[in-house]
Amino acid sequence: MNWDIVIIIAVFGLACRFINIILLYSLKALLLLRKAKKIPKDNDRIVITGSTDGIGLAFAKYFAKAKENIQLILISRNEIKLSNTKTEIIKLNNNIKVDTIVCDFSAVTTKMSKIKKPSLLVPSTEKYVKSAISCIRYLVSNPLTAKL
Repeated sequence: MNWDIVIIIAVFGLACRFINIILLYSLKALLLLRKAKKIPKDNDRIVITGSTDGIGLAFAKYFAKAKENIQLILISRNEIKLSNTKTEIIKLNNNIKVDTIVCDFSAVTTKMSKIKKPSLLVPSTEKYVKSAISCIRYLVSNPLTAKL
């Protein structure tokens, strides 16, 4: 038996298997990236914190350009910047609903930490929050300002 031929065939087989594995994982990565680029559907709710500057504003503009008949809920600490952002978003796409909420999450978490059991104060709060969250399709949270 000629061992040189056996070694060449074994190395060739391993090389083919290695290339097969690389191609398989590359294909999976490409498919995952394609899934991540989904465009919102009609009547989707998209909540964006820190929506007046930086990446939050960029996401708001992206979603406004991507689709009509969606609801953007913009949250920020500055009421003037928030109203300017709302006007800018509506100019980009007049067929979306834009709601604004002025809120500083760092102040909210401080106040909520003083309450031992907030659900005892308002029994329907937990149920309301769960139903509101289930209606949201996308949540873009700006980690620099939103501390939940």
